[in-house]
Amino acid sequence: MQERPAHAGAEGATPRNLSGRRTACGAAIWSARGRWPAHRDRTTAGYPVKGYSITVRLDDEESQRAAAFRQRINIPMDCRDGVCGTCKCFAEKGEYELEFYMDESLTEDEKAAGYVLTCQMIPESGCVIRVPASSAACKTAPETVGAELLSVERASDTTFILRTRAEKPMSFLPGQYVNLGAPGVPEARSYSFSSAPGAAEASFLIRNLPGGLMSTYLAERAQPGDRLTMTGPMGAFYLRPVARPLVFL
Repeated sequence: MQERPAHAGAEGATPRNLSGRRTACGAAIWSARGRWPAHRDRTTAGYPVKGYSITVRLDDEESQRAAAFRQRINIPMDCRDGVCGTCKCFAEKGEYELEFYMDESLTEDEKAAGYVLTCQMIPESGCVIRVPASSAACKTAPETVGAELLSVERASDTTFILRTRAEKPMSFLPGQYVNLGAPGVPEARSYSFSSAPGAAEASFLIRNLPGGLMSTYLAERAQPGDRLTMTGPMGAFYLRPVARPLVFL
């Protein structure tokens, strides 16, 4: 069982990465398992945090990320298998177990410093987790919405342009993606938006992979009016506020 030392949970403390620089954390997540106990260290009362704080209730043997997703809190994540490292956060307080993960996604030094992969983190007590993402991203809760297929255009031999209209607007940050489901396609596929946030129609640039599940649907069976599903938004590769000139490669 991993336990954060007392100084790690000091009120007002700001986590540092391994180079010693202060990290930007937009949200804090408190978690506890089962019924709320009376004692203070498992509640949100009086905890100061830049941005805002969230309380998460966990079921037995439920990971921190799974509980957050179930309660519509968007901890950045991709693989959910302890491989990519996208859901890496800073554990300020509490006891927890870390299940399987790749060394490349969380090094021993990072683990010793208090970093965790929330997809593999099983809290054993009240915990405080700092999320290294903007408050706006954490407030963008994943959800599943229906959508109508408007058109499929072949931009080239290798690219489809898919245009859809969702049943309700989906808030997302530039660079985030959704898991797209289509009729007769047994597995969802992940695609980033090519449309702007808040647009009435959502569009996607999709690579044509001959023989692929979604590519075959788009090339052979897709028709205007088909009902699709979009689950998201997801992903931590989104545009942050621009404070200096940027170079994109």
